[in-house]
Amino acid sequence: MTRLTRVWMGVWLVVLCTVISQDVYAQSAGATTTAIDGTVTDDSGAALPGVTVTATSSVLQGTRTALTNEAGAYRLPQLPPGDYTLAYELQGFATMVREQQRLGVGFNATINVQMQISTLEETLTVTGEAPIVDRTASRIVTNFDAQKLDSLPNARDLWSLLAASPAVQLQRVDVGGSAAGTQTGYAAYETKADQHRPMIEGMVMTEGTGAAGFYYDYGSFEEVSVGTGSHSAEMGWPGVASALVSKSGGNAYHGRA
Repeated sequence: MTRLTRVWMGVWLVVLCTVISQDVYAQSAGATTTAIDGTVTDDSGAALPGVTVTATSSVLQGTRTALTNEAGAYRLPQLPPGDYTLAYELQGFATMVREQQRLGVGFNATINVQMQISTLEETLTVTGEAPIVDRTASRIVTNFDAQKLDSLPNARDLWSLLAASPAVQLQRVDVGGSAAGTQTGYAAYETKADQHRPMIEGMVMTEGTGAAGFYYDYGSFEEVSVGTGSHSAEMGWPGVASALVSKSGGNAYHGRA
């Protein structure tokens, strides 16, 4: 190998590492996280750089902040799923607050905001307008949040959620919990049984065959997503990718029966 060849190989290695690092950074929402991005403009539509965007939630420890760039764009990646309040602040403008922004697991929410010029310290609050379409993803995913998990009349296990997901076919029908204690085989779009990947908090729980590994506590999950196609980098083959996110605790003692 000549010296010139080694130099060119080094250059290509640096370029490859740079591209890979940029691609990883661009993956805002993962298998067990959510993300927020968007642009901030004034009432004329001009971009506003330097806006402080603050995200608060009961699922966060502390707060997450970001600054808009010269194009008015911002990004808050790798957030735990939950209900968020977003505050947009810039001197000379009225503070904009977006409340009750429900963000599901694996969802990248695009939230664009228009701020109004104000000489007073005023705050404009918008409630309950969370985005419902992920503009950045092509994955085929069915999400079950805590409300759906509680209200669905099912056998309260992972396989009953798979049965309720479009494109997933189970090998037998659970009637009144008749399949409890067993792992019913399933497939999506004729994929093989050993190509599935159930994950808890991002950890793969298969037995090397696509099985679930063990039986899960249905009541311990805050949200479950069932992906059947166009997967992200967490899924290395075609099959069903199930992401299960556990409930998070707090300082207040509470419960129900």
